Amino acid sequence: AGLDFVRRFSWHFYGADRGNYSARLRGVLDAMNLSSTFHGRVDDVQGAYCAADVAVAFPLHDRNPRVPTEALRAGRPVFASLEANLAGAVACQPFVGAVSWRDSRRNLIAAFQSWALNATAAA
Repeated sequence: AGLDFVRRFSWHFYGADRGNYSARLRGVLDAMNLSSTFHGRVDDVQGAYCAADVAVAFPLHDRNPRVPTEALRAGRPVFASLEANLAGAVACQPFVGAVSWRDSRRNLIAAFQSWALNATAAA
């Protein structure tokens, strides 16, 4: 049931492609049969956030978590990796979900599904 829930969404990815990251990510998304679009760099970052229903930020590490912060400023709920280094006061909000990218795919999907249902109820 977890993948069926995740398949309800249209996934859009923004940003520079470092180290052929988008090709590897596209392979994972294709294997999961998820609809996805890769936009690359965009000039109107705020517009991209405002067009989204939710922002997902899953960096391997981040000393300056600008993506979650910008998404929250645009009024969008955020699902982020613990490695995104969100401030504790931000990470504990009902519209912010956090889980480690090191977790299994099944646990990540379950965490996202649980967070999405709770964030929707809190909104």
